[in-house]
Amino acid sequence: MKSVIAAVAILASLVVVIGDVAAKGYLPTTPDVADVDAIIATGASAATPQTVSGAGLDGAVGGDDMVPPRNVVLVLNSHTDWDATVATVTGVDADGNVQQEDLLIPNGGNVTVTGVKLFAKITSLYIPAQTGATGTFTLARGRTRARSTASRSTASRVRRVARAEAYSCWGLGARRRQGPSS
Repeated sequence: MKSVIAAVAILASLVVVIGDVAAKGYLPTTPDVADVDAIIATGASAATPQTVSGAGLDGAVGGDDMVPPRNVVLVLNSHTDWDATVATVTGVDADGNVQQEDLLIPNGGNVTVTGVKLFAKITSLYIPAQTGATGTFTLARGRTRARSTASRSTASRVRRVARAEAYSCWGLGARRRQGPSS
């Protein structure tokens, strides 16, 4: 992501706005909390492998875009129908690239598994065959969201350049002081 930088001259002063606004235009979201059933609100284990996609992504967000991109959270109830396996989340990142993330399902469930990859959109969740069909799950939009990657050193350089240009703009640049005439 890139920082947006703007400089505006107002009367006799210079205002420099330096921000960590993402180039894609992501705005902060409030509140910044996980939504436990945003993507899949009503999932259940099955004795056969299942891929939940399309209308099966029945949460408030479902398969729609997540702006800004977020990690995902798989919440499993405590039940003997959950076997030690690996679920796979498939979706796209902020640049539209397809990506997958594996989430470990422990034996017996009773866990919240938090992913680390940031997804702009979820397209499916694959759950391998389980012992039975009475385990339940939800797929959530996590708390971790895309943030600007601009470094402090970049912001510092921008401020120095802005100050230098402001001084030269009004002829206030560092002028060599002349010593007394000899």
